[in-house]
Amino acid sequence: LSQFDRTIEQLAQRLSLDRSTVNNMIRLLDLAEPVKQALQAEKISAGHARTLLSLDNEKQVALCEQIQSESLSVRKTEAEVRKILKGDVERVPFENTKQPAAAPQMTNHLVDLQQQLREILGAQVEIKLKTDHSGQILIPFDSNETFERITGVLRKSA
Repeated sequence: LSQFDRTIEQLAQRLSLDRSTVNNMIRLLDLAEPVKQALQAEKISAGHARTLLSLDNEKQVALCEQIQSESLSVRKTEAEVRKILKGDVERVPFENTKQPAAAPQMTNHLVDLQQQLREILGAQVEIKLKTDHSGQILIPFDSNETFERITGVLRKSA
């Protein structure tokens, strides 16, 4: 988009598509290459692919293979992604510099919120809690394009 000096809205208008449709298509470009190939070969659906966006590349490929071998529905795929992400959350190391108290556990609400942020932003969002009722929301990015996409989504929702 930046290469052609266009916005998602302009592209959507030009293609006679809804902005969210175009945005979702663009997000699919962030998938691991084998997953993009499976999508292009119609071995998985766009719904499956969007669900995989919140996982890292290795897990995307593994779950993509499982989708194909077990003919998973999009709903079952979403459940698998939640299981994988919940497992990731439980392994997140928590920093505790003030006292040797146990690190706070993620509530179901925070796990759901983290998943929603991952889906909306198409990034590995991580919520880190501290024992003093504070924490951080981490949004890593691996390229300028990913950074621009994430900040664009944040600007639009503000």
